[in-house]
Amino acid sequence: MNDYKHPTSYGYEYEPWDNILGFQIDENNAEKFGKTRLLANILYEMTFFGFSEENIDKEHKILDQRTKEMDEILKLPKEEQEKYFILWETLKKELEIEDDSPEEELRKRKEMNREILYNNLQSYRVLKEYVNTNLNENIQGY
Repeated sequence: MNDYKHPTSYGYEYEPWDNILGFQIDENNAEKFGKTRLLANILYEMTFFGFSEENIDKEHKILDQRTKEMDEILKLPKEEQEKYFILWETLKKELEIEDDSPEEELRKRKEMNREILYNNLQSYRVLKEYVNTNLNENIQGY
């Protein structure tokens, strides 16, 4: 357990396809979520960056390079950094984006918080059921 390393990402779009296709799936969760829906989601994630592993690897390298470039830019003094960015206020003017009213902003925050809470509760229920099911199976196996 001491060797456990936390994942750097929760997505698996850069994972090799043979790993993804070898994942074990909890049967109860697959039934509840819907096997067709689950498969569609897995295929969507697998092919998010393309339909070949070579293309996905290429996109991953591009993202890594851009991340390194951004890290270097963020090391520069603020005045230098501004040469690489478009200020939000400038972009809003160019795209004619208006600010939300305080009421609309509050409504959006509440909606987002409800979604986060719902997703966390769903994750908790799934994990709780998985643990309870596997504990019962392991206890009965002894």
